[in-house]
Amino acid sequence: MSFDEQRLATGVSRDCWECGATCGSCKTEVQRTCTTCQGEYCIEHNDGCSPTKCDWCNTSGRRQRVP
Repeated sequence: MSFDEQRLATGVSRDCWECGATCGSCKTEVQRTCTTCQGEYCIEHNDGCSPTKCDWCNTSGRRQRVP
């Protein structure tokens, strides 16, 4: 079982303050993992997020580390 499958199968948890407790099937619909910071976010209640990035990483004015 992959990490994402295990995370979704762990039962009910509170992943979003506005959604409240969410079950595994609800998580697959509204919870995403940011491709930049690997944080989890709710696509319904995080204003400014995209399908692949959280609102913090998706904001163009965010200061970024220069390699």
